[in-house]
Amino acid sequence: MAKSKKAAEGDDAARTPGSPESPDAAEPREAWEARVRERYGKVLAGYIAGRGIEVPVGWRSLVEDGLAQFELVSRRFELDATVALVKEKFGTLRFHWDEGIADPGAGDTAIALAVMNAVVSDLQSRALGTCEVCGADGAIERTSPFVAKSPRCDRCSVARPSGSSS
Repeated sequence: MAKSKKAAEGDDAARTPGSPESPDAAEPREAWEARVRERYGKVLAGYIAGRGIEVPVGWRSLVEDGLAQFELVSRRFELDATVALVKEKFGTLRFHWDEGIADPGAGDTAIALAVMNAVVSDLQSRALGTCEVCGADGAIERTSPFVAKSPRCDRCSVARPSGSSS
């Protein structure tokens, strides 16, 4: 398994699950979500009421990157695209969104939709190779054709309790 950029630079403390040096470990989920909702309020305006941004700590930077890309594409193509739900399910990242297009056949909207779909596809692919705990390079583990464990790096997979499905 390839080493992450942080590991290659010798910053193992930042990769240690639960370590105070890890940037995401220092920020509780509620505080992170509040900060993200404040920063990306327009993109998250269509978020399902009462639902949190339900992703593992290691995927937080992916989610923020995705929201930034949605914001950029929306502005570029003058769309009202919104994200309705972001979550982890069956070891994969799910990113549900609404394009906010009144007339899908007008102007550059077909290009905009293709770009948005490419953003989601890229995020989902990147999540499959990102440790859910620390954000380092990881791999999804399938215990059968129907059971998947969320991606973990070598270090964090050792810490996974046996019989755990996440």
